[in-house]
Amino acid sequence: MKRVSTFLAALLYTVAATFADAPFRNHRYDVFKVLPVSSEQTVFVGNSITNMHEWWEALGDHNVVNRGVSGAVTDEALANIEAIAAGRPKKVFLMLGTNDLGTAGINTTEHVIANVALMVDRLQAVSPTTELYIQSILPSGKRDQALQQATNTALEALCMAKGVTYIDLWDDLKGVATNNDGLSYDNLHLTANAYKIWCDKVAPYVTGNSTSVYTDAVQQDGGLGALHGMRATIFSKLPVGNDDILIIGDEMVHGGEWHELLRSSRVKSRGTGWGYAGMSLTNMSKMIESIFHDGATPAQVYLHIGVDDVVFQTTELATILVNYKAAVAKIQQLSPTTEVVITSVQPMSNAAKNTERVVPFNALLKAYADEDTTDKLHYLDIYTDFVTDAGTANTALFTGNYLYGKGYVKVAQILEAQIKALDANAAVTAITDAEAEALYTRFTNRTALGNAIVQASLLPEGDDVGYYKTADMADVKSQVAAAYMALRNSTSSTDVFTSQVEALSTAVNALLPKLNQPTVSTGENEVWYQLSTPNRGSRYLTSTGTGTGVIGEEKHNYATGMWKFVERTDGTLNIVNRHDKSYLAPTAAYNTQIMTSATQPTNGWTLSHANTAGLFIVSSGTVQLNQTQQGLGYKVYNWSSGQNGTDRTDAGCQYLVTLVTDEPDALPEPAESSKCYLAAHTKQSDGTYVNRYLYVNENGTLANNTEFMLDNDSYVWELIPNGTDAWHIKNGTGKYLSYGPRLIVADTPYSFQFKEDAVDKSSEAKSLYNPTSSGGKYMVLAADGSRFDQYGQPVNNGSWCSDYILTSTSDITGYTLSVVSNLSSAEPLFSWNGEEFATSTILVEGTKVTDSTLDMVSHHTAYRFDGFYSDAAYTQPLGTTCTIAELTGNRTVYAKFSLLIFSASTAETDLVPVQIYNNRSKEYTIRLNESSSYNGKPINSAVNAYSENDIWYLVGDASSFKMYSRMAGTELGLKLASNNRDAAATMAPVSEATALTLVEQVGSFAICPVGTIGQSLNMHGGNGHDIKLYNTADGGSTWLFNLLNQQPLTITYNTSLEGGYETNTRIAEVAISVNGTTGNSRWTKESVLTKQDYYLPVGATFSMTAATVYHGWEVDFNGATGIPEQVLPEEGYHATVNISVDTDNAYQYLFYSNDPVMNRPYRIPAIAVNRQGTVLTVTDHRPGGNDVGFAEVDIKIRRSEDYVNWTEEEFVVNGTGSGREVNGTWVNNVFEYAFGDAAIVADRESDEVLIMCVGGKQSFPGGTATSHNYVAKLKSHDGGLTWDEPHNLTAMFMEVSQMAMENIEGYTPILPEAYSMFYGSGRILQSRIFKKEGSQYYRIYAALLVREPYNGGVSHNNHVVYSDDFGDTWYTLGGVAVPGGDEAKVEELPDGTIVISSRKSYGRYFNIFTFTDIATGQGKWATSVASHNQTGGIAFGANACNGELMKVPVIRKNDGIKCDIMLQSVPTGDKREKVTIYYKEMNYSKAYTPTTFAQNWTKGLQVTDRGSAYSTMTVQADGRIGFFYEEEPNGYCMVYVPLTIEEITGGAYSIDEEATVIEIPEMESLHSAYSMAYDLMGRRVDAATHEGPHIVVRQDGTTIKVYKHTKQ
Repeated sequence: MKRVSTFLAALLYTVAATFADAPFRNHRYDVFKVLPVSSEQTVFVGNSITNMHEWWEALGDHNVVNRGVSGAVTDEALANIEAIAAGRPKKVFLMLGTNDLGTAGINTTEHVIANVALMVDRLQAVSPTTELYIQSILPSGKRDQALQQATNTALEALCMAKGVTYIDLWDDLKGVATNNDGLSYDNLHLTANAYKIWCDKVAPYVTGNSTSVYTDAVQQDGGLGALHGMRATIFSKLPVGNDDILIIGDEMVHGGEWHELLRSSRVKSRGTGWGYAGMSLTNMSKMIESIFHDGATPAQVYLHIGVDDVVFQTTELATILVNYKAAVAKIQQLSPTTEVVITSVQPMSNAAKNTERVVPFNALLKAYADEDTTDKLHYLDIYTDFVTDAGTANTALFTGNYLYGKGYVKVAQILEAQIKALDANAAVTAITDAEAEALYTRFTNRTALGNAIVQASLLPEGDDVGYYKTADMADVKSQVAAAYMALRNSTSSTDVFTSQVEALSTAVNALLPKLNQPTVSTGENEVWYQLSTPNRGSRYLTSTGTGTGVIGEEKHNYATGMWKFVERTDGTLNIVNRHDKSYLAPTAAYNTQIMTSATQPTNGWTLSHANTAGLFIVSSGTVQLNQTQQGLGYKVYNWSSGQNGTDRTDAGCQYLVTLVTDEPDALPEPAESSKCYLAAHTKQSDGTYVNRYLYVNENGTLANNTEFMLDNDSYVWELIPNGTDAWHIKNGTGKYLSYGPRLIVADTPYSFQFKEDAVDKSSEAKSLYNPTSSGGKYMVLAADGSRFDQYGQPVNNGSWCSDYILTSTSDITGYTLSVVSNLSSAEPLFSWNGEEFATSTILVEGTKVTDSTLDMVSHHTAYRFDGFYSDAAYTQPLGTTCTIAELTGNRTVYAKFSLLIFSASTAETDLVPVQIYNNRSKEYTIRLNESSSYNGKPINSAVNAYSENDIWYLVGDASSFKMYSRMAGTELGLKLASNNRDAAATMAPVSEATALTLVEQVGSFAICPVGTIGQSLNMHGGNGHDIKLYNTADGGSTWLFNLLNQQPLTITYNTSLEGGYETNTRIAEVAISVNGTTGNSRWTKESVLTKQDYYLPVGATFSMTAATVYHGWEVDFNGATGIPEQVLPEEGYHATVNISVDTDNAYQYLFYSNDPVMNRPYRIPAIAVNRQGTVLTVTDHRPGGNDVGFAEVDIKIRRSEDYVNWTEEEFVVNGTGSGREVNGTWVNNVFEYAFGDAAIVADRESDEVLIMCVGGKQSFPGGTATSHNYVAKLKSHDGGLTWDEPHNLTAMFMEVSQMAMENIEGYTPILPEAYSMFYGSGRILQSRIFKKEGSQYYRIYAALLVREPYNGGVSHNNHVVYSDDFGDTWYTLGGVAVPGGDEAKVEELPDGTIVISSRKSYGRYFNIFTFTDIATGQGKWATSVASHNQTGGIAFGANACNGELMKVPVIRKNDGIKCDIMLQSVPTGDKREKVTIYYKEMNYSKAYTPTTFAQNWTKGLQVTDRGSAYSTMTVQADGRIGFFYEEEPNGYCMVYVPLTIEEITGGAYSIDEEATVIEIPEMESLHSAYSMAYDLMGRRVDAATHEGPHIVVRQDGTTIKVYKHTKQ
């Protein structure tokens, strides 16, 4: 294995150049050459999965740098490693191998490991202080996952051997391979949700933080799909600060690392693209919505867009300018204070393009900026300095159309000048030309020497064939050591590098010819070898018989691939095959196949060294072995580049000679060609299987059908052997099954395999496999037959199928009756001879016709069956039925259909109601949403609700018609803005309506403007997105029609909507299944006041169920759970639904919104009980839909005295959502901008209630030393009825002298280095045992999440603070409680010990603070532990979420013992769902440690099975637990439910109503105190230890205090 690994790594010299010369890839590597790397930096190295992310932003550390390259393989990374190693970085994180495993020729574990090992060796040798981390390859549905996992296992072993840290991400990101949980859109690349999981996993290694700084916002893709959509999700979750400078654009922007080029953390890249043609202006506008999320207002924006439209499209420049202005207007609308700089389009390599398109468009852009009157729009020229006199892009700055590293430096210098022109104090400094040149030279020198080291490192040492003897290696080893010394020495000059390269290369070249030759066989001693080409697909030299041509086969252990070397008298060698004893004959003419012969050839062979270490060339004079590729059937040819037999460089000429140690396997029986029918054995959504037969259609392309035709050559496939286990598959038409990059047919053969790993083991299916495609791919067909594709593993899941069944043509004989329909979308079903069929049926030889009538059984109701015809021109009618008494040969009959969807006129009696639904996503329809005015209203795609909004009238015929909506009436029609791509569809006066035409597609129609059949109405992203024009071939552009029944399905409601608890105005989410496709409807309090009509297709089979019923409602269909499946009668259908309040359901919706746009107006629950027993529920009200720092946030409250009746929503405090002028300067981050994330406590002895919260317009993750969020105190003195104005306590916590705000009361900050912080929302803890002498209140404790400098970086840590004056003054409790923590809560043990529980993925962090002096807060934190790593610890999925920790006094039900249990609430799914309460019985006989506290928890009540997140709780006056939490849908509803301890613990415990605190003054001893406690409370006290499980005694001066349970 070691030797194979070494040789595979040598592909650096044969593969890397192939990839790296692509301009798109090379320009990214080139920019690395001009970016300095320092000892303070952490470098992420990888492919597109690394490249797509903004690591430094997500991890909150400007010293994290990205060296990912889209498409990168390990060879390229190794070739460019000196751009990193030279800077001796602090840490390096490698993730490589994904693309190797998807690239033919290098798709092996050995190849990946060898190159990664060489990179590790180099980094460890050159930069020994660098910490190395190797991350596992991520799972992908586009790769062989078994091979990926095998490679990960080998990577982990490599880490062990090299002393490198291995980070396993496989299980964390399994969903990427299946696009689950929104982690990927393509089974390979990642969305923000996935990157957050990744960042949270590596953050402790990178910065010491436990999590990333991603916001909690739901990821948004702006309606974009694929890679751009995934990139958009990242932008939607990364915070944008008020001082930030955003660079927005396409490939050119994405290719640069702008915060490095400009050396500023204010500068953030918002580029997207992986090569040109890039992103259209229309799509870039969608991206802008994701970038400017949550009220983002950056200081400056640089916009580099439009290159795709200007250079790679033919759209008029004036039209492009309109779209460009729309994008700018969107930015100005979202962020009106931002300075917007529009940059010119850069020059291209094509002078004509520049002259005709780029220059004129740049002039338009400049004029646009010059005409702006806001003084907020500027033009920046990045064309003039980059173009040559010849009018082309300067090749010193560009490679093709892509910027080189020095080009990026020049752009950065231009940007620096502009940034400072707008902000003279901006701390941006671009890399200089001199710096870039020096870095470039350094890279060139070091890389030349590094490559020489790699070549030397690949030389295998030992006595085996192809190895080099140790004695011969001495000079090379000496020169390698000297080379490493030169690389380690930062002062090595160009001359040193040059001389060292020369010395090492000389030593290597001198050694190469000395490789060990194979042992020559004699009569007494036969030694057998295999000859293979590791750099040309690892094909093994194989004899096909005496006197025939030799080929290269995949690895096997047959004698046909084994050879011996026999010395001839002239010193050359005969090469003899083990199987047939034939001789390899050096007689082939140049560029023809090498043959074997039965006798010794005239000339012999010699083996000499190749230029790749350890490999040979095999030649005889001018004849040389060369392994060809698939196009030549893998034959071995006589070929060398100079036709001289000494080609030592070509991959096909380089042979690995391997000793055979085992006996050969028996040869398989020779395969014979055979003819068959080939069908994909597709699993359907209902679990059944349908065979889809492959055939070649009339157009000469590959198609499939659920039936096949006997004796029809287009359905017949011949399997022709092509070596061992490989086949050419030839169609009866003469075409071959081929690949490109999915199943197609072609005129030349292609090799496939049938593998025994089919998914459906109950069938005789085999997998159809292409061994040479991207590392091997399974050929798949969509379950509905709509398209072919490829997959990385066997699949048959109802969506895709790689299972194929082969049926020999000899097994079935007879004739076929075929029926061809003029409209395939009519979905016809015919019957004849007792069989029902869609296109054809077979009369098996020897059987007779039992029913001679050919009849139409059924068809889609939107069509009329006109009859059968005997000719394809439909001129010879046979009637609506016809008689076929026998078949004497194959016969075809033609069925004619007409569409019934067109209305003759707009007269009411002529109107035909039609529903238009998408062929690819059949649950989506074209809809016009209800509006007060429809003129100009956009038309959308939406999930089918079968409502009037989905009804259209198509007036005209298929060649020309106009579309009218039932909602808008016939005065308005559908209008397209133009006939060009992305033109929007709106309603307009009928005189302006667009004439449309139907263009038949395969099984569907495109709806195109008359005269423009290349563009069709398109869904553009699905639910809620506007209908626009797009490419007719796109699946979103193909439509089908339902002819709707004139009479609807009518639901009448019997309602009883009053009484009960606080219910949601939404009652149920209703699933309507129509003809097997499910749509959705929502019932609300408003909608059920009147009957509801659902318009279904004529003759539809339908059913209806209430899929989700909201808490507090009961829904039944006259005693049933729904309407059972049935056929809709022509007169319609009427059902009655009973809806009433469920008075037994105590779940209450206290805060929620039904606004379909603002889906997250409420978040963050907090709850308390005041002294009178009133429950106070508090929540964020978020009119801007996001956290503090991104939009306005307010705090609202509702109160209840009986847990049923609640006050109306009231503001505790109302954020302004606006900045204001401070000392003559406009400031956005003012105290009153927003208030949120409330933490609440009600004093148990007074009417005081305290809320601590965050304020202002600075986000927590974006906080800096000069820009904090605010800390706000809110107080009520009447139990929560009224509230004081918010009080600004920021200066008590953080240093505020550098903030742009009014003077705040002078404090000495308790966390002076903090950047930002906030209280863990929910419940503030009030001590049950400690009241400081002289204080009016028992002490309160709270956990903070603090962003602060820590251990050389910036970390998110937990601190705990306390107050003895009920929140007016705060102090810290010890130092950092949980390094790398998150939102946290605290609880108190009976002896005063404080426990903290902090949010994390998979579990919780726990830590304990032990006092040495409780009065002064002196003591020490232990070391935090992760609960999911502990025995019986709280463990769940990947979600990280806030929850509540609370101690409750209880009685154990099985023995009546009084004790405490600790409760912890948290979501328990892989995502935020299934909020559950864990519990743990406390045992105070020994002091708790974080580990023992984290152990032995029991999973209690699952409060909800729905999506759910933050939760909190309190003990109510009635002894129940008031539980308050976030639950879907409506974004989040804030739900309250009172729970008993019995419910939470499954009956194991009940609440202890008698728990108290007592003070026993002037006790003489602890023993006396225990005795008194026993007498007073009936608690057990151990006579020997004087300890009780529910009693803790503390001596306080002359007073002994006995601390017992309390409810709070």
